[in-house]
Amino acid sequence: MSALAALRERLNRYGSAVEDPGVLPLALPPIDDRLPRGGLALGRLHRVAGADGDPAGAAATGFSARLLARLQRRGPVLWCAAADDLYPPALAALGLAPDRLILVRPRDETGVLAVVEEALRTRGFGAVLAEAARADLLAERRLQLACESHG
Repeated sequence: MSALAALRERLNRYGSAVEDPGVLPLALPPIDDRLPRGGLALGRLHRVAGADGDPAGAAATGFSARLLARLQRRGPVLWCAAADDLYPPALAALGLAPDRLILVRPRDETGVLAVVEEALRTRGFGAVLAEAARADLLAERRLQLACESHG
């Protein structure tokens, strides 16, 4: 067994107390081939960050919208951000249906994290996205546990 296969097997042994919700392949073989189980694990916390040359985070926003569009068949998608810079028609052009999207605008990132944690503990969402640039390790751990609580 190759070192990569052994690492994948080891990573796959670590899981949550809920049934395995599966993976979301990115449909990009050079990336999927290097991810455990061939895609992004569902029911887990993932961080998407823009490049240094993209201060507005347009690439990260577009990438995230495309991922959410693929998950909207599982249930409505919650996008939570303190900034008011999303343009719903552009999200629709990326495949995110307006009738499957719930936009929440708390006053600050503390509110974003609180709303998202509650949403992750609620059944029925296809996916939940938080725009939170300054989430600390404790906040991220709380979100990961909330993800695992319902898959």
